[in-house]
Amino acid sequence: QMMNGTCIIFICNRNPKLEWYCYLLVLVCLFTLLTGFLGNILALRHYAYCMKTWTTNTIFLFNLALCDFTWTLMVPFSVYYNIQKFAIYFSQAFYQITRLFFSINIYGSVYFLTLISFDRYIGAVHPISSLTWWDKEKAVFCTIGVWIFIVFASLPEIYYTVAARRQHDIINYLDSTEEPLQFAMPFTFSKIVLRFVIPATVIFTCYVLTLKALLQLSKRQQRRNRLVRPLLLISAAMIVFAVSFTPYHVMMMVILIYRINCQPPCGNISTLSAIYKVTEIICSINSCLDPIIFTIANKTFYQRIKNIKCHPKCQYCCCLTGRV
Repeated sequence: QMMNGTCIIFICNRNPKLEWYCYLLVLVCLFTLLTGFLGNILALRHYAYCMKTWTTNTIFLFNLALCDFTWTLMVPFSVYYNIQKFAIYFSQAFYQITRLFFSINIYGSVYFLTLISFDRYIGAVHPISSLTWWDKEKAVFCTIGVWIFIVFASLPEIYYTVAARRQHDIINYLDSTEEPLQFAMPFTFSKIVLRFVIPATVIFTCYVLTLKALLQLSKRQQRRNRLVRPLLLISAAMIVFAVSFTPYHVMMMVILIYRINCQPPCGNISTLSAIYKVTEIICSINSCLDPIIFTIANKTFYQRIKNIKCHPKCQYCCCLTGRV
């Protein structure tokens, strides 16, 4: 184990087996920082300074961008400490903070993508009836509920990290066959159900119902055109969800099943751990893909990137007012 602070390239050269993993971390880190940071900071400025009227959809999109932006700030530090693995207390504390931000990013992205899909479905398929029970106040209430749920859902992971990880070697709890399965089993199953199965079911159901309504409106072209953009938005949310979070949760289940069935010493756990880390990195890519959703959701968001005009109240924000 490397105890001194050396550069990433040195670590990769000294450990040939980790070379592919190290360079993958570096590439994903750079890609996430360049695209994710830029895209989400533009989205946050757009919603904070350029939106005259907020809707239920923009409330969810703003919080989604906020989740992604906070994680992009932690990505380079997460990569650095995963590669270095310093056996000091600061690394242990920083590891816990990183896991907290990672959990917030996953839960926040998953549930705000779900709420965006649900909001577009009821707005497109039930535009009249939803006016009686769905408005901005309900969206704010759902947003507050999601953040409260994120905090409580992250507490077990932080508690387990503090209470069970007394060793100095900083590794993911799913990577070790010596961690207590009586905790890992219910904890892992609950995360898979809450962060993957339920949101995926809701997003897919909204997509199918919106597509069904679109196909039934072939004779009413004007009404049909109104459903195209919501369907595209739900499709984008479903693709981002599948690409970013499916490999991670599937690999989480694979490692748990392997730990249950294998007899120590488990020879393949290191390989599975490396694959698991890669899927964990893929989760970070959602912060780069979500700006695509912002572009689809708002026609003016893309135009305001192309047409740079200063907002009278904020010189740091580029807004297209549509007036001379």
